[in-house]
Amino acid sequence: MFDKTNIFEGLYGNPRIICPSEAPSSFQKIYTYFNRYFDKDVLPKRKDLNPADHKKLLPKMTLVNIKYTEDSLDDHITYAGSDVDDFFGSYSFQNMSNIKDLDVYYRYKAVVSHLQKTRQPLFVKVEKLTRKYYFYSATFAFLPFSEDGDSISQIVSIFQKQVKS
Repeated sequence: MFDKTNIFEGLYGNPRIICPSEAPSSFQKIYTYFNRYFDKDVLPKRKDLNPADHKKLLPKMTLVNIKYTEDSLDDHITYAGSDVDDFFGSYSFQNMSNIKDLDVYYRYKAVVSHLQKTRQPLFVKVEKLTRKYYFYSATFAFLPFSEDGDSISQIVSIFQKQVKS
């Protein structure tokens, strides 16, 4: 359906994250973490993650509702909406690394659980911004289709980071 096989996988099956070859080694653990969840149907316990892992997993988390069309797959990831209080309440659109609330982890876990239950695809988008910097964004995409053919995507950006190439 989409010619994005080098970046996207599991559109209609078990969601997976493909780690881009140009991604720095520090991101390998993050990709492994999410793939472990999808493989075993279990999210690792918080106590199994050391503080360094947790900081890498949740530097940013944003949930948005947007209109989705097949012709705007690249664009729809960047469209921000509202009406996200059911998932994150006042945390919506905030940098998770700056919030000192232990409940953040469980709110995040609830979103991942929802993704797994609905068996919706997971998208990983990688963009090269300049010669010196890359932007890596791992994004969960929930794509429930309504009876009238419209669909609403709820996007959870798990991490965003600029790193020197």
